[in-house]
Amino acid sequence: VLVVAQMETILVAMGKDPSLTGRTPIWNSLLESIRERPLLGYGYNGFWLGERGPAEETIRTIGWETPSAHNGFLEVALQLGVVGLAVFLLGYFHVFGRAFAAVRRTRAADGLWPIAILTFTLLYNVTESVLLERNSITWALFVAAVCSPLLRSTKYEVRSTEGTEDEPAPSSGFAPRLARPRGRW
Repeated sequence: VLVVAQMETILVAMGKDPSLTGRTPIWNSLLESIRERPLLGYGYNGFWLGERGPAEETIRTIGWETPSAHNGFLEVALQLGVVGLAVFLLGYFHVFGRAFAAVRRTRAADGLWPIAILTFTLLYNVTESVLLERNSITWALFVAAVCSPLLRSTKYEVRSTEGTEDEPAPSSGFAPRLARPRGRW
């Protein structure tokens, strides 16, 4: 609460611009553009067309030609509207829940990578626009995390590859061993 209440003072003390290097005026202007076409937006890559496109008012307001919203979520809302942003966020939090479950299900370190990529994507897109951006390594890693086999819905849980007193470790530690299904079935 103290950090949020004193954010401007803290940023100035650190030598940073309280407007996040001019991003907040961009965001305020873009919120007006989103209000003009709230449901379906301007279409994929249909907003940033220079001074003669829909971004004309934003460029005039901020005084320079920005190539993006500098916020991935605003960018999605501009391109796909509030409907597209809602679909993205529902999917994101669904996959994040699966990633969290995968972390709890496995003891292996490789089970952490989907949740790490998903968290990074969420935080990075607060000040940058890489959601839905073609030729972006961040977007490619996000899609890889979403499509990860670790996030598949399964009745089985992954066991450690170390083995127990009753069962020796598998000969190849490469593939995880599956436990018996939980429940009566």
